[in-house]
Amino acid sequence: MQVESIGGKRYVFVLVDDYSRYTWVRFIRDKSDTMASFKIWALQVITEKGSLKRIRSDHGGEFQNEVMTKFCNEQGIAHQFSAPRTPQMNGVVERKNRTLQEMARAMIHGGNIPVKFWAEAINTACYIINRVFILNDKDQLGKFDSRSDEGIFLGYSGNSSAYRVFNLRSKMIMESVNVVFDDRSIAAMGDSPIFHEPEVSEAETEAEEVREEEEKVHEEVSDTAPDVGLPLTQVHRNHSSNDLIGDITEPRRTRGIKMNYKQMVSMAIIQFECFVSAIEPRNHREALEDADWIISMEEELEEFVRNDVWELVPLPDGVNVVGTKWIFKNKTDDAGSIVRNKSRLVAQGYSQVEGVDFDETFAPVARLESIRLFLGMACILNFKVYQMDVKSAFLNGILQEEAPRAWYEHLTKFLIDTGYVRGTVDKTLFTLEKKNEMMMVQIYVDDIIFGGTSEKLVENFVKSMTKEFKMSMVGELKYFLGLQVNQTEKGIFISQSTYAKNLLVKFGLDKCKEARTPMSTTTKIGKDEQGEDVDAKPKQSHLQAVKKILRYVKGTVNLGIFYSKGSNRNLAGYCDADWAGCADDRKSTSGGCFFLGNNLIAWLSKKQNSVSLSTAEAEYIALGSCCTQLIWMRQMSADYGMESGPFLVYCDNKSAIDISKNPVQHSRTKHIDIRHHFVRELVEEKQVVLEHVVTDLQLADLFTKPLDFNRFVTLRNSIGICTSGFE
Repeated sequence: MQVESIGGKRYVFVLVDDYSRYTWVRFIRDKSDTMASFKIWALQVITEKGSLKRIRSDHGGEFQNEVMTKFCNEQGIAHQFSAPRTPQMNGVVERKNRTLQEMARAMIHGGNIPVKFWAEAINTACYIINRVFILNDKDQLGKFDSRSDEGIFLGYSGNSSAYRVFNLRSKMIMESVNVVFDDRSIAAMGDSPIFHEPEVSEAETEAEEVREEEEKVHEEVSDTAPDVGLPLTQVHRNHSSNDLIGDITEPRRTRGIKMNYKQMVSMAIIQFECFVSAIEPRNHREALEDADWIISMEEELEEFVRNDVWELVPLPDGVNVVGTKWIFKNKTDDAGSIVRNKSRLVAQGYSQVEGVDFDETFAPVARLESIRLFLGMACILNFKVYQMDVKSAFLNGILQEEAPRAWYEHLTKFLIDTGYVRGTVDKTLFTLEKKNEMMMVQIYVDDIIFGGTSEKLVENFVKSMTKEFKMSMVGELKYFLGLQVNQTEKGIFISQSTYAKNLLVKFGLDKCKEARTPMSTTTKIGKDEQGEDVDAKPKQSHLQAVKKILRYVKGTVNLGIFYSKGSNRNLAGYCDADWAGCADDRKSTSGGCFFLGNNLIAWLSKKQNSVSLSTAEAEYIALGSCCTQLIWMRQMSADYGMESGPFLVYCDNKSAIDISKNPVQHSRTKHIDIRHHFVRELVEEKQVVLEHVVTDLQLADLFTKPLDFNRFVTLRNSIGICTSGFE
């Protein structure tokens, strides 16, 4: 600098961390003092952070000298240099120099400060750069994404020197030291939905009108009154009590202060949305340090008392005592926001011995295929689907065996006593028919979805369940088992965008380049015995193939399945096979997709167990696999009270169809395992109708092998995959 600082310094030594961009500034009198300043800084960083791996600088004499080289060698620091006359190779610190100078220049000229205070201005600029709004140091941000978030100040952390802030973007409470308080933003935040103006009584409204009239008169007087130059600070003196009018011991009614209610935060909303912890404790010790989890644990213990769960008895001889353990889990909504902290006190079942402490452990749960079939039936019968969550469900069962089975038996008995019929195939489905009206209930442990063609049946079911059990949530179905459900007048849209986004974040691919198809048509995936190991068996080529799938997911997170209303009730399936598609053992791949009317319910893609000698044989085996799936769907449809005739199966191989219709044994079929010939029996009994379809219209081709982009998108659209709103 041309002007010495107030401390007699002429140079500023700037150091920037390449990862976090955290910046340090040191002021020196001469360039020869650089080495001494660097040593102090380096030893400080090594003490605080543990290591300093490498530094990068230009070829200036203050950096390229024997003293610097010796120090770096002693400390194990690698010293990298930019090429001569190419400052852009050290662009991080060069750009930081400009930023600091421009900020300091603005401070000096804006505040009309003498130039000799330049060092103080640069030091302040560095301090400001390192401290911004709630620093978003967790998400991987794009080049044009905001680096900070707005939030609501809630208080102070009890475990660290940090602020507790409600992040308005992520809807979670976080702790951060990188916070700046912006008092000017209060008025602007009044337009946010989190603020609302409460209802006021008639008396309050009249009082408000009187205050407004008084203020209007005051404004008119103020406009005509001369400006006498009142001081900014008013000085008050003490007065004798004799000068006061009236009895000061009597209460006086004072005029209320006019308040802007839009600046008052709704405590109900804050308690519902804000006061949940975003961190899942690993054990009860961590949970006891968080007030939100303490409340959740107290609620769980209250459920134990309400359900009269345990009874204190003497320890019988020869009985294994089962310990307990706290489990902590955050429950989220369809957008992924945390809505509830759930604590469970569970038994340590792994300490039990099978056959000694317990016998029966199985408790049926609904399959995803059953859930999709349930939603498909809701579209056909044109009714809305609801959901409910039984609070502390396992505490409601009479404990004779394992808790999940006890709860299932207790709920089953209650529903059957109420008049419901349990499904013959799916034991988690319960139906009720009354006067040509139908009510359906599907359970998955403590989560229940239900709906019916009669609103009265739905209301009676909700009343009976809430009377028998304590419910923590009842409402329209929106999120169930990772499925996001959007019910509209045209139908139901099912997606898993939140799950897909979380999956990408988990593997660090949320900012990756998108892929148009999940698999490459030019690369054959095999065992790759000579490839580079990335795990016990998979090789580098396999890892790249998996990454391509995730890259495809990145570009299709908003896709889902649309179920249209008014669809017919016919069952149909498409089956296909990729003959000898596996490069290692030459086995074929079976593929199929299955519809209830026009709605996609299930699909399969599986490598066959045996080698096929021809395409006809591979297609014939795939045909048998598809028939088993359709038989299950037909049996499920019967539980819904829907009678269906023969189901259709579309196949693009005429030879496979002929083998199914012709029971004659010949050289081309005599070696086929007998388990695959049950298709002939279905054809003879007219339970299935086989129809030929041209290859271009074979939808199951999508599930057998990699396809090019145009073919892939055409088939994907044909099976009902679309974006929300495009249906």
